[in-house]
Amino acid sequence: MLDPRSSRAAINIRIDNGIKERAVKVLAANGMTMSGAVTAMARVGIDEMRLPFEITREPDVAGCGMSDEEAHDLGIAKDGTDGRNEVPDRAMIRMSPEEKRDMRRWCKAMAITPNAVALAYMAQIAFELREPVGF
Repeated sequence: MLDPRSSRAAINIRIDNGIKERAVKVLAANGMTMSGAVTAMARVGIDEMRLPFEITREPDVAGCGMSDEEAHDLGIAKDGTDGRNEVPDRAMIRMSPEEKRDMRRWCKAMAITPNAVALAYMAQIAFELREPVGF
């Protein structure tokens, strides 16, 4: 019998602990996991051959995805930041080997590493307090 773990691949990223915690809370509130969100974002990027989200720190979009009450209930400060706390952490993005292969090819074509695109995406989620691709 095939071990289900052998049919999974992973991308390991270094990420700021504050960004990770905040992004995970936002995604969980929307019924998503970090792995599911990154995989879905990559699929859109692969299909459209572009980064499917904007990387910005424009004050107008800071925290735009969540009301003050929702943020408070999740323990997220709506402070106009991405929650960065300068504490290093790691995250593992799980996906199928085919998805990982496709993501690596797409990232190479876009001149960005899988780690960098996953980190930028998580930071944007933590900044906007929403999933910015809109699947």
